[in-house]
Amino acid sequence: MLRATGLFPGRFAGRMVPPNSVYLNVGQLGLAMPSFFNWLVRRPDITRAMMLHDAIPIDYPHLVGEKAPMHHRQMIRTAAEHADCLIFNSAYTRDSVTAVMRGIGRTCPPALVRSLPLPAAFVDVETCVAELCGTRYFLAVSTIEPRKNFALLLCVWQRFVATLGSAAPHLVIVGSPGKDADTILAPLRSSPGLASFVHHVVGLSSPALASLSLGAAGMLCPSFAEGFGLPLLEASAMDVPVIATDIPAHREVATPATILLPPDDVEAWARAIAATPDVVAPRRPHILSAMTEAAYCADIIDFVSGIEAGQRARNARRSL
Repeated sequence: MLRATGLFPGRFAGRMVPPNSVYLNVGQLGLAMPSFFNWLVRRPDITRAMMLHDAIPIDYPHLVGEKAPMHHRQMIRTAAEHADCLIFNSAYTRDSVTAVMRGIGRTCPPALVRSLPLPAAFVDVETCVAELCGTRYFLAVSTIEPRKNFALLLCVWQRFVATLGSAAPHLVIVGSPGKDADTILAPLRSSPGLASFVHHVVGLSSPALASLSLGAAGMLCPSFAEGFGLPLLEASAMDVPVIATDIPAHREVATPATILLPPDDVEAWARAIAATPDVVAPRRPHILSAMTEAAYCADIIDFVSGIEAGQRARNARRSL
């Protein structure tokens, strides 16, 4: 499409971006297209800040698509070549990306590690989903792919249905289908009994997800690997019990009340879920000011502004 239309980003950006601008890229995926960033070579006046979300496809290639490690390595290489500074969502991501850069002969530029904020919908939510009042249900929120380890939860729920029958709790899985989603969710098609208690939902708005979270008996985060544990953070802020895998990214945002378990111990997960108390009182989110979107953006601006000021000072010295 880009070739056919001639709308190649570099042709316009290099000419149209004002002098001494700040270029901020938080999307990551576009970094897999290095030609999109060639224009930056011709614009040394621009301060470049880029965000990298994780190095999971490189560290866990067996959990992703065949080409994902190659694309991800290119993202990191592009950032290493062009970024004056990097933004990370966790210390684990920073350390993982730094190791990859070291492996390709690069050093990590100045970096900010900043926890992601809570969406405004989670700050403002007041009521749970009325139709689910009185229903004991657990929540799991993520893309449906092997890395998210939904097979463990489905195994747990097969046990619950077999042993508890109609008294089994419900599981609501919220997430778009990803790699191998049909295979992962196949037990729901082959077992009507299981499908009566496990529900897959897509396309929820942030307010709808916040309301659903508010009434859940617990948030379940069984991933093998994460760059950041946003569902864990959201649930903890809403006083929703969390059971999560004991991985570095989860440990960074866990609270003393978070239950951390191995990603393959079905028995331990079943016991922890069964022991989670029912929702007995209305919950009220307790959001620290540092967790708001406004505070997050202010921290990013302060960090990038400091890098920009340093760049300008160095350019001024070179021109003397």
